[in-house]
Amino acid sequence: MKLVACVVANGRDELLKRSLGGILNQTMQLDSVLVVDNATQKSTKQICKEYAVKYIVGNSSLGGAGGFATGMKLALDEGADYVWLLDDDGFPDPNCLKVLYERMTSNSLSIVSPLSVSDSNPERPSNAIWLGLRKTSNVDLLRSKTFIHNVVQFFNGVLLTADAIRLVGFPNRELFLRGDEVDFYFRCRRIGLPMGMSTAASYFHRSSDSEYGMNRDKLLSVNIPDEPMKRYYQFRNRGYVVRQHKLLFHFVYDLVRYPIAFLFVRRIDLHGLADWIKLYLQGLRRDLTPYKGTRN
Repeated sequence: MKLVACVVANGRDELLKRSLGGILNQTMQLDSVLVVDNATQKSTKQICKEYAVKYIVGNSSLGGAGGFATGMKLALDEGADYVWLLDDDGFPDPNCLKVLYERMTSNSLSIVSPLSVSDSNPERPSNAIWLGLRKTSNVDLLRSKTFIHNVVQFFNGVLLTADAIRLVGFPNRELFLRGDEVDFYFRCRRIGLPMGMSTAASYFHRSSDSEYGMNRDKLLSVNIPDEPMKRYYQFRNRGYVVRQHKLLFHFVYDLVRYPIAFLFVRRIDLHGLADWIKLYLQGLRRDLTPYKGTRN
C-alpha cells in the first residue's frame, strides 16, 4: 500500500512551509510528497529540499487544475494506491490523513474529503456546506453528522484511490481554476463513485467570506471575487459546468440569484451584471478561451 501526497504551490512560500509542516507531521506515514511549483521559484525549490519532498517544475499556465492533474499523474506513475491532494495555502490536522484513510477503507469508499475549516476561525468552515436544501456554516452541526455522503470539497485535503483517478481521469486543465473542482465532482458523481466527507478530519484553509456580498449561508448568496482573473474563471466555468453536466436546477438558480446580487445587493451594478452574463454565456457555449487580462 503506497500513499502519495500532492501539493500545488503558487509562490506563497511561507504558506507552503506551513502546509508541508502539517503534511509531514501526520500520525499516518506518507510514502512520498510531491510539490508541483506553478510559480517556478528558486525559493520554493529550496523549501522542498529543506523539507525533503519532491520538487516538480510546473508553470503559471497550469493553474490549480493543471497543477493537480500533473501531480496526480506523477503519483500514479510512482505506483500510488492512494493520492492525497492539498493546496499550499491550507494545512491538515495531524490526524487528518489517518481519519480519512480509516473511513475510506472501512466503508469501501473511493473518495473522502475532510471538513475544510477556516484557518482564522475554526468555529466556521472555510466554505458553506449544502445539507439537503440549505447551506450552513455551523461547524458543530456538520461535525454531528460524522459522515456526509456525496459531499466532497475538492481539492482541499481530499483523499482518492488510484482506481478512482483512473476511472474519472484528471482535472480539466482548460478550466484553470474556480470550477475545476465542481466539474471533477460531477464527473465522479456521474460514474457513481462512492464518496463523502468525514467531518472528524480537519483541513484548515482561508475563509471564502470576503467574496460574498451577503451572508454566504443565504440561499441567494453568490461568490463574486474581487480579482478580475478569478472572476473570469468563476463566472465562465460556472456556465461551462452547468452546460457540461446538464444541471438545469443550477441554471435556473443562477438566473435568479446573480441578477439579485448585482442589482440589489451591489446596488445596481450594471457593469458587473453585464460581465457575468457575457462570461456565463461563454461558458454555456463551452468556449474555454484562457483569460488574457492582467492578474489584478
